[in-house]
Amino acid sequence: MKKLVLLPILLCVAALTTPTWAAADPVSAVPDGPAIAASAVADVTKQLGKPAKLNVSTLNESQGWAFVWAKITDPSGRPISYDNTPFADAAAEGGKSKSYAGLFHSDGGAWKLATSSVGPTDVAWTSWSSEYSAPASIFNLSGS
Repeated sequence: MKKLVLLPILLCVAALTTPTWAAADPVSAVPDGPAIAASAVADVTKQLGKPAKLNVSTLNESQGWAFVWAKITDPSGRPISYDNTPFADAAAEGGKSKSYAGLFHSDGGAWKLATSSVGPTDVAWTSWSSEYSAPASIFNLSGS
């Protein structure tokens, strides 16, 4: 009888302690992911003129090129406000999303910005592969 009582308790404990699904971190999935992400954060912070973070949903790297797709947040993790940025007027008119797209190229071991789009409302990177000779495969989104 004790075994029958303990079994449901053990099953509940196991269910609470065993994750059923763990999301892969796109930054740590790429060997240079942290350096690429740091370059992206530096870019978005510079363009906004205020501190920001990126919640990266896609980071793909191939042949010395990397593509980052992320949501822009403030340092506390809330969606970014475009107030007091160069994008304030466009955002007020609905012309900005809370997303970031960036293309980076490895140059002597450092990841340099090729181009980016802060707050795109369309697919800003459609021409980037041909324009910069970057592999088309890096522009596949995941987890967006």
